[in-house]
Amino acid sequence: MAREFENGLVLANPSMQPYTFDLQALYPGYHFQRLQGSTAQDPKVNNGKPAGPTVTLEPRDGLFLVREK
Repeated sequence: MAREFENGLVLANPSMQPYTFDLQALYPGYHFQRLQGSTAQDPKVNNGKPAGPTVTLEPRDGLFLVREK
């Protein structure tokens, strides 16, 4: 599942299998980056770096992405 918002995107994988989102196919011409989280907010995932062109989510996981300007 993917939902676009004015300044970003939320991805969700409610399944029991990993799922790869093809951001280039879903949102051509747009680029997204990960949130910059604190050390308590999974710094491996929330590292502020650009995302994609594909993003793989583990089972029952979600991810917020910010649209790059």
